[in-house]
Amino acid sequence: MAAYKYKARDRGGNLRYGGLEASSKAEVRSRLRQLRLVTLSIRLERDDSVAKGPGISLEYFYYRDKEGRLQLRFGYQWPKTRDLAVFSRQFSSMLASGVAMMKCLEILRDQQNLHDFGKAIEVIRTGVEHGKSLGESLEMYPNIFKPLYVSMIKAGEASGQLDAIMRKLSEHLDKVSKIISQVKSALYYPVAVILLSIGIIIGMLVFVVPVFAQQFQSAGQELPALTRWVVDASDFIRERYILFSCMVVGIFVAFKMALKTKQGRRTYDKYMMKIPAVGPLIHKTVIARFCYTMSAMLSGGVNMIDALLICAIAADNKIVEENIITIKDKVEQGEGLADSMRESYIFPNMVTSMTEVGEQTGALDSMLAKIAEIYEEEVEEQVKALLSLLEPLTIVVIGGCIGFIVVAMYLPIFSMAKIVGG
Repeated sequence: MAAYKYKARDRGGNLRYGGLEASSKAEVRSRLRQLRLVTLSIRLERDDSVAKGPGISLEYFYYRDKEGRLQLRFGYQWPKTRDLAVFSRQFSSMLASGVAMMKCLEILRDQQNLHDFGKAIEVIRTGVEHGKSLGESLEMYPNIFKPLYVSMIKAGEASGQLDAIMRKLSEHLDKVSKIISQVKSALYYPVAVILLSIGIIIGMLVFVVPVFAQQFQSAGQELPALTRWVVDASDFIRERYILFSCMVVGIFVAFKMALKTKQGRRTYDKYMMKIPAVGPLIHKTVIARFCYTMSAMLSGGVNMIDALLICAIAADNKIVEENIITIKDKVEQGEGLADSMRESYIFPNMVTSMTEVGEQTGALDSMLAKIAEIYEEEVEEQVKALLSLLEPLTIVVIGGCIGFIVVAMYLPIFSMAKIVGG
């Protein structure tokens, strides 16, 4: 059990503050609804059941495999989205075949190649053995099993359709993993180009420019402004390389720390969505993930309010998260999902119109799945177009970097040739 502090508003508009012992925020929210209170915020005060995961210890650098052999490593072996999809699919197949849950967990533990994931499955199996539900046991590893996963498992246990829910989870995770990999493949390319360009520039400043600078110095010629700028930059990097390295590391660390703050992450997400070509791709990816997640949870029996809250947490984008929270609040107040989405600039007219049709026909989960498929195809097409655009752009960027330095170095030579020729 965990202790939560809440802030809510009663039917008279008065603020209420208090605390509750519950297994999750969803349970707190449900109990507040039973008390006819509108939830404003819920904050975790204490959680005695959740394992936050191991800290940095000797096991971070090594472990012993099933045969007792020492294996060196750097970092824990937690599963990725694709690994969880495989885990869910295998679990679903065994449950559908009539294999007992304890035996399923034992088999999954024994065949797991990721050492730490295998240990986590063993702890989960022990929790189930001691009387916990599977959903409660999964909550002990929030770094592996996200709220969406746990909520759907709990819904599956409550409805007696755990194998079907596991199958839906595996399909959902496969689709999300595919979308994420498509976006990453598009974003890795420009990042690699930028890093390569920076490397070439630094290499030329350190090794090429000093040769030209020495020749210009021996000639006693006054250098053009552009050449002086390049030579000064070269001198700074070579003579103050420790300071330069500290500046680079400092900028990187400051950027990473800023991303960990709410405002820093919000600013980053805001400007990423405004970048030409990249912004629309991120936008479409967000819509596809939202629709897939909502469809999976609604079809799995999770209520709409909890589904929206989990979608906000899973959005991994502060701007989108804030918009979904606003939509959730409006739905809580009795407004329809489509109408609430229409007031948000995140969702285009096509999405809200199809959502409205889904609400009217009672097939909201299948309609959201269709929307997600449409946007997944658009993401795939846009990734292909972006990659084809980046190939010639790469040549232009790298060529421009080299050309800039070359021109700066040859300007004095052109000046001397002009003087000699005159």
